[in-house]
Amino acid sequence: MVGTRTYLEARNEQSRTEDEIRNIEGKLAELKEACDGFGAYIESLKSKSVLYEHKFQQEVTAPW
Repeated sequence: MVGTRTYLEARNEQSRTEDEIRNIEGKLAELKEACDGFGAYIESLKSKSVLYEHKFQQEVTAPW
């Protein structure tokens, strides 16, 4: 009887652990997608900053 109870408890724990792994994998996929989105956003900001820096330098060096 004790062996059966231990077996059932272990099976239940295994099932809960597998569910938790699936949940964590889903969350990880969401976070990776968000990270990719932020990377693209950062790159767009970087290219804008280069453009603005170039425009600023043109204004600074323009003859008055």
